[in-house]
Amino acid sequence: MEGPGIIYRIHRSSPSDDIIEFYFDGESIPRIRLKITELFDGRHAPFLFPLVGNGVGGHYSYLPLAYQRSCKVVVKAAEFHFYQIKLCPVSQGPRHPHLPESSLHEFLLGVEEVKQLFHLTGSDIRLTFVRRGTKVETETVRQTLRPGQAVTLFESAKPGRIVGLRLRPASAFAGGDRDVGDQDVLGWMPRACRGQPGG
Repeated sequence: MEGPGIIYRIHRSSPSDDIIEFYFDGESIPRIRLKITELFDGRHAPFLFPLVGNGVGGHYSYLPLAYQRSCKVVVKAAEFHFYQIKLCPVSQGPRHPHLPESSLHEFLLGVEEVKQLFHLTGSDIRLTFVRRGTKVETETVRQTLRPGQAVTLFESAKPGRIVGLRLRPASAFAGGDRDVGDQDVLGWMPRACRGQPGG
């Protein structure tokens, strides 16, 4: 791949012990060299859980692999299997291409923050997405949504950023038809306001 760009997803249905190598920006020696199984087992930095793992459909990595000029991925195996690599071009090269040693510590700290966020499943995580000191407003609306009708939950002419939306009761969204008809829907809309620190 020609750069600058970022590989943001790698998928493999059945990992093997074959070798996979990543060459960044014209390197003659691979920057990353692992068994394919090690790419997804979550025990080999920087390919750590929860950025890598397995689930329905195979094994995945969402570790961002950035490059300035080019990236080459080589698999050394006796047989060819299915691989899926998703990437996106960017207009400007990343600040820390291909995770050099100087930024690895910073990256691992970020992975720890992601782990903590994943452990908050079912909790209110809205303030996780705003910087400390940012003014956050919450608007609560109660509406009855009937079949074939539409309701406005939020409207504003002021600048800002919506950082969360919560609708309840959860039972109104259960079932194959998402039976929200004739249900009272209570929602809150936290908003980070511009003009405040970190807004």
